[in-house]
Amino acid sequence: YKPGIEFTFIFANSHGIHNGYESERISSYIRGITTIFDKYNFKHLFLDALWIKYNISFEKILSEVSSKLEGWWKEIPQRELIEKNASQRNKAHSPEIAAQKYYVMRELEKEMFEKDFSGYIFHAFSDSKLQVVLPNMPTLYFYGRDSWSNAPWFVAGEKPQV
Repeated sequence: YKPGIEFTFIFANSHGIHNGYESERISSYIRGITTIFDKYNFKHLFLDALWIKYNISFEKILSEVSSKLEGWWKEIPQRELIEKNASQRNKAHSPEIAAQKYYVMRELEKEMFEKDFSGYIFHAFSDSKLQVVLPNMPTLYFYGRDSWSNAPWFVAGEKPQV
């Protein structure tokens, strides 16, 4: 049989930047993983390329958050979980501000995923409780270990050499 499935991996470099991680740590990870993906012919692209295509930027995210009506955040499902994650992951902002920016960022990203990847299955390193920030697509949830997942730049410990 011809290959019946194609994966397109999207490196969420913009999410690492949003969380305040050093660009060299993100770049080091990206260099290492793209080397491996290229070696084995895995299809991949960078989230910031999609952001450019769909006119998403940190400035636009901030503008969207700033234009929200007072009290909007209290109406968001799973806001406590989003804030909890932000308190553990984001080094750039208070948990509430980081969570609000993350939520708006994911809202803006939904359209691009749903348009550019119609017919795909979305893969998430996320708990299914966070479906509220994911695109309206069939979703497969991955966990790095039992009931937990993490992006590589969140992992504490020795940085791999690339």
